[in-house]
Formats: sequence, C-alpha cells, structure tokens
Amino acid sequence: MLVRRLFLFACAAAVVTVFGAFFLPDTIEVEETVEIAAPPGVVWGQIAELPKWEAWGPWFRGDTLVETKYTTPAGAIPPAGQMMTWSSRSQGTGRIKVTGAVPPQALMVACDFGETGDAGCSVTLTGTANGGTEVRCRLTSGACRNLSRRYFGLLVRSSVRQLVAEGLGGLKAHCEALPVVDSGR
Repeated sequence: MLVRRLFLFACAAAVVTVFGAFFLPDTIEVEETVEIAAPPGVVWGQIAELPKWEAWGPWFRGDTLVETKYTTPAGAIPPAGQMMTWSSRSQGTGRIKVTGAVPPQALMVACDFGETGDAGCSVTLTGTANGGTEVRCRLTSGACRNLSRRYFGLLVRSSVRQLVAEGLGGLKAHCEALPVVDSGR
C-alpha cells in the first residue's frame, strides 16, 4: 500500500511539474542601465568595435584560455557585420554578430552561445544633461522555448542579470578612466 501511494505521488508530481512548465516564461529578458560620466561618442567608440570589448567585458576575465577571432565582411563599414567567435574550455564556443547600428545611439547584436542557446542584445546610448551617457542594455533569449528548459530559465535569469550588470560596470569604469580629449572649445 505504501509503495502504491509513493508511486502515485511520484506520478502526480511529474504531471504537475510538466504541466507547470506551460505557465513559466518561454524567454529570458534582462534589462540593465548605467550612467557613465563620459560623452556618448566616447562610449560608442568602446562598444562599436567588438575587439574593444576585451578591455571591459567580464567574460574575458573569467577564462585566460579563451580564444577569440574577429571578422568583418569585405565592403562592410563597421560596426555593421562585425563578428566575434570564441572558444574556451569553461565557456564553450559561440559567436556574436552585429546585426544593426544607429551610430552613435544604438547597437544590436545576435548572440549564439552554442548549446546554451541564442540571444539578441541591444545597447542604446542617451546623452544626459550633465554631459554623460545613459547606457541601457537589453538581452532577450528564447532559450526556454523548450518546456524542459523553462525551469532552467528561472535558475539562470539572476546570473544573466548579474553578468549584464558586470559588463555595464566594466564599460563604465573603462570609459571613465579614458583620457579626456580637449575638443578645442
């Protein structure tokens, strides 16, 4: 009798778990904002060229064995079409491709994180009244479209948010440490 009840309980728990996944979000959306004490042109100069990301991106500090390769299609005017591919033991393989840009206000990229899934990311820059720049980064991933991955999405959302915040913090520190160029005014 006890074994039967345990079996029925396990079956009910499995049904509830599968059914519950239908009510979980099928995307991960993270948006973070930071204000940088540097003009939009300075910040744009650091995000518009993918190789410059190595100076401020936390994901490059996490693995000293990461191999990166940068390409720009022939005839393309950066930032359009730039692509970065990476390979690492701890972070796997993947690529980031610039899919759109409105210099010096917005950059859109598509991210392929290999087995982890895909994501889209947009970075928008807005000048502030004090001469600085508000940077808004929005990352959206459909990695949770599979029902079994929706619970995973709940677990990684805070990690993704923390990584985006770290990236913006690194960008802020890097841009604010750059030498100020006198425009001759």
